[in-house]
This record gives sequence, C-alpha cells and structure tokens, in this order.
Amino acid sequence: MLNTVTSQFKAGDIVLVSLSSKIGKWIEYFMKKARKKRGLPVPKGRVASHAGILVTMWGELCIAQVWTDGIAITPFNSTYTLKSKLIKILSPKKAYSIEEQDKISKAVMQSFSEKKKYDFFGFWYQLRYVISGGKKWDGPRGERATHRIYCTEAVAMWANKVRPRTFDMEYAANPLDVEMNKYYKIVYDGSEIE
Repeated sequence: MLNTVTSQFKAGDIVLVSLSSKIGKWIEYFMKKARKKRGLPVPKGRVASHAGILVTMWGELCIAQVWTDGIAITPFNSTYTLKSKLIKILSPKKAYSIEEQDKISKAVMQSFSEKKKYDFFGFWYQLRYVISGGKKWDGPRGERATHRIYCTEAVAMWANKVRPRTFDMEYAANPLDVEMNKYYKIVYDGSEIE
C-alpha cells in the first residue's frame, strides 16, 4: 500500500505513472515502440507515460510535475493515493545527501517561480527520437530547450542540477529513458506498470 511506505521516500526520488488520458495512452504507445526499437521486452500491460520528482516543500514531501498548464507542486500523499495503482518510484542508487535533497527542492522552486510553460512541440521531437531508436534528437538543445519543458525533461533537468550528467540528454528524456537510467533503481512498484 502506497501510503504505508511513503516514509521511505525522499526528495530526489522520481515518480513514474501511467496516465489514462488520451495523451497518456498515446505516450504509452510510443514508449512500447521505443522498447521494441531498443531491443527491450514489450509488455502487454501499461507502461509509464508521465513523471514527477519528489521534493520537500513547506516541511512536507511533495511531488513536482509538469502539466500542460505548467509546473505544479502538490503534497505527494494527496496527489497519489491508494487508488494510484499505476505507479513506480525510483531512487538514486547512491542516496542523495541532505544537502542534495535541499538542492533539488530549490531547483524545482526556481523553475516554478520562472513559470516555465509546457513544451507541446516536445511530443513531435520525441516521436522522431523514438522512431530513430533513441539515436537522433533534432529538437532544441541546451539553453534553448529550457524555456519550455515537458514532464520527463523537467525530471532530468532537476536531477542534473544536483548531479550533473545524470541524464546525458535531459532535453530528450522520455519515460523509458528515465526508467532505464543507470543511476536509479526501482524502490517501489505497487503498480500494473510493467
């Protein structure tokens, strides 16, 4: 049960979920294609289509996520409850120090205060990226990529603020890239996500 194990989660942990919206299902379809292109098993069930990162705000464990209307920071336990079956939590293999946990929370707050807008074009760049098998990214890079962001790009960007090069191409990160990142391990899988 998710609520009974949340005490082990810390700022910097990544939350992967499977959304049942049309966009979520569309992303799942292409993540399955990405798995096939990379020679990974393709599950029959659900796969992750959205990501957020845990932060400490106002003395509480919160989740920072990018939605179509921008960055939202909400208490984790009221955002994802026992009804949230399609969820995975990833934690850094080398645990974040207290200073690193604080640093990621501050990085999220900075992005939130800058009122970053959602990168709708990221879907099209991701589509071409997936079709290339993760070999060719033709979307914005570097500073140009940070004006508008999407969920997995934000997670990768915030992780890189704490530990540079955790994600090689943060601007191209998708749910599969996040899940397969070599610096993270799954610490909670009470999900139907395969």
